[in-house]
Amino acid sequence: MTDSRPQLSPERFRAVRDLFDEALTTPPDERGAMLDRHCAGDRALREEVESLLSALDRASDEWEESGARQLAGDAMRAAGAWFSDPLAPQTRLGAYVVTRKVGEGGMGAVYEAVRDDETYEGRVAIKTLGRGLADPTLTRRLIRERQILARLQHPNIATLLDGGTTEHGLPYLVMEFVDGEPLDRHCTAQRLTVDQRLDLFRQACAAIQFAHRKLVIHRDLKPSNIMVSRDGVVKLLDFGIAKLVLPDAADDDGVTRDGLVPLTSAYASPEQARGDDITTATDVYSAGVVLYRLLAGVAPYNVDALPASAVRATLAEFVPPLPSVVATDSHARSSGLADAGALHRKLRGELDAIVMMALRKEPERRYASIEALSEDLHRYLKGLPVSARPDTVGYRVASFVKRRRAVVAGTSIAMISLMAGTTLALRQASIAREEAARATRVTQFLSAVVGAADPSHYSSVRTGRRDVGLLEVLDSTRSRVVHDLSREPRTRADLYWSMANAYRAFGRHELALMLQDSAKLLHTATVGDASLEVARDVHFAGVTLQDMGRADESVARFRDARARYLALPAVPDSELTDVEGSLGQMLGVALNQLAEGEQLLRSAEHRILAEQPPRHAMRGLIVGALAMTLTNQGRFASADSAFGRSMQAYAEDSVRARGERAVVLVNWGMLKSRQGEFAEAAEHKRRALADVRAAYGEGTLTEARIQHRLVDDLISLGHLADARRMADSALRMLSGISTPVPGDWSGLYRELAAIATREGRLGDAAAALRKAEGYLPQLTGVARTAAEIPIVSERGRLLEARGSHDRAAEQMELAHRMAVEGLGRASMGAQAALGRLAAFYQRAGDSARADALLADSVRAAKP
Repeated sequence: MTDSRPQLSPERFRAVRDLFDEALTTPPDERGAMLDRHCAGDRALREEVESLLSALDRASDEWEESGARQLAGDAMRAAGAWFSDPLAPQTRLGAYVVTRKVGEGGMGAVYEAVRDDETYEGRVAIKTLGRGLADPTLTRRLIRERQILARLQHPNIATLLDGGTTEHGLPYLVMEFVDGEPLDRHCTAQRLTVDQRLDLFRQACAAIQFAHRKLVIHRDLKPSNIMVSRDGVVKLLDFGIAKLVLPDAADDDGVTRDGLVPLTSAYASPEQARGDDITTATDVYSAGVVLYRLLAGVAPYNVDALPASAVRATLAEFVPPLPSVVATDSHARSSGLADAGALHRKLRGELDAIVMMALRKEPERRYASIEALSEDLHRYLKGLPVSARPDTVGYRVASFVKRRRAVVAGTSIAMISLMAGTTLALRQASIAREEAARATRVTQFLSAVVGAADPSHYSSVRTGRRDVGLLEVLDSTRSRVVHDLSREPRTRADLYWSMANAYRAFGRHELALMLQDSAKLLHTATVGDASLEVARDVHFAGVTLQDMGRADESVARFRDARARYLALPAVPDSELTDVEGSLGQMLGVALNQLAEGEQLLRSAEHRILAEQPPRHAMRGLIVGALAMTLTNQGRFASADSAFGRSMQAYAEDSVRARGERAVVLVNWGMLKSRQGEFAEAAEHKRRALADVRAAYGEGTLTEARIQHRLVDDLISLGHLADARRMADSALRMLSGISTPVPGDWSGLYRELAAIATREGRLGDAAAALRKAEGYLPQLTGVARTAAEIPIVSERGRLLEARGSHDRAAEQMELAHRMAVEGLGRASMGAQAALGRLAAFYQRAGDSARADALLADSVRAAKP
């Protein structure tokens, strides 16, 4: 019996799901009007939603609401199963009987099956579309994959055995069943050496080259599509988006034009990111990314959390570090080597050159074929000279200047080594007090990188969005550092340290962290593990992790750095002051370990008062962090006094002073927000915005974060149009920054939900809340708790706007419980949740309950 329901495209299913979700939070007596608004002229959409809602009507009156929600969830899951899972166990497809599902993806699912006759014994894999995915484009893709596989009979390509059409009219493929695991997992699990990994990779190259000879480009090479069977044979899978290179082959059904190939993949090529023509060089590049991961243990790009625009820019422009530079101890041990140093020595030179030649941005400068790449690896394994050579300095600089001459001329080289980080965290004083000769060598090297432009034209740090040009210079510098300074590891370490500061300032946190860890490795090898240099490397890696919102890891680095400083026979007081300030801030502000945080910050303040000459700006930052810690303890009067003391340190109007003063101002504004003084809070944050723009230019991550905090006050003041414009502005900034932390995206979408709710745009509010919630899985620990609590409160406000007062109260109470249990009763987060709960009861007319909650808030906030 066939299913009579119409086939749903992915977009159609999402529309049904979103409307169903909104209907669940709409009072039953208002659902009809809501569906009228959203389904005008689309009767089929309304019928789909109503069929799901009918499941709720079957719930008996005795059920608790949670039971009704469970039934609704079951109904939605049933719809999803119809959408994506057409083959249940024991389903027969011709001579095959399905036994289980083994995988699923954007086009449907793959099942294990057995043939129920004498023709073929053993297991097979069946690939088909979900019923709701049977739109013409995806159907053509699966049919085309069947046609392509019929051309590809090779021992390293999963063999096509059969094909047909299900009773629902969906095409399916029957293929050889590969009992194994993805290439990267197999190499790690089996602890394969570098040479063994190369042997397996060359099997994959043989399959790719065979496909190319048959005029097929795979276009989706990644470890999960390269399986290794239990007997060690590589099998190339999934030609679902492959392209036939034939003059008359109308086989490109728009998989790239229509966005069906997600360019969030770290394995996509620059030409895929740009939308340029696809050739066999595309597969050479993606194979190079796979090889990079096999050798280094990480992908060259970390794009999982980036918006689409940043992904495309990263793939098209970003030059990854050498595999040898990013190798870690754990990956070295999984490769049969003692540590990262041994792996670094193994990869350095020829293997680095081979990988980086495959990863060149220009297709014509890569290996001419997969076969040429494989042959170079073969020559390496045999101890013969390889053809790959590192890019020359002249080519990199000339290429950069040709494309970005105006940017080079307008960018300050000082930013590379001197620019401070710009996130809302405790900033570090400059501690790069190196010997004069080595400092001169560092400066000379950095000057040579951008020497094609006239240094007299360099502007100051306030170059606005021109940082993109400097980033390209930095990217192309990293490989050169390794090759030009191969005999100067100490200087190389110092350069990595300086470049890491610049990358951190531009929001390239993952790369900054990698360079800091590389500097630590080199400093350990040259001056020893128990050195001031290594302690500094650990310390500043903690600052980068702090910027990334990885609080627990940041604290671990700060504790390690502090212990290293204390173990040294002599250490400048400023070093210990800075790390105690960093650690105290993270404990007192981010992790809610208030007593230890306050103790460390007071110790740091005591130390800095004894320094000569006094570091007024650093004292201002430490006292500002102490003020935030006192705020989190509910000691608002003491916190207000501390903020005032902190501001006294910023009498001057230098670039650096304004940047650091902005940190204090925005945090002081947050205290004023907590005290209900929203106008004063907004004024503090506007001053902070002016300082940040003056110090660092426009469009920085710090500016986006301050705007986010100002949005809260504008909403509280009822200035909704201004709040919406500012939230949109902050989102635009985030989309232009390569690695903002997920909490920024989540918080801004939650603010947009709050604005939409108050403006009566409840559908938009629900959609924005879903986006905010979507970033939560990328957060952990206290950071996730702090981000989730206001989302839960805002969900309550949305339910209140829809007339579901009981459910709204549940969400508001839940948010307060989460804050008390996760952050502490006196914390700013708990007090804010309690304030939102009291305001809810005040709006509901329960003044007694609201007054009791406010009194509780006052008791918790007493100093």
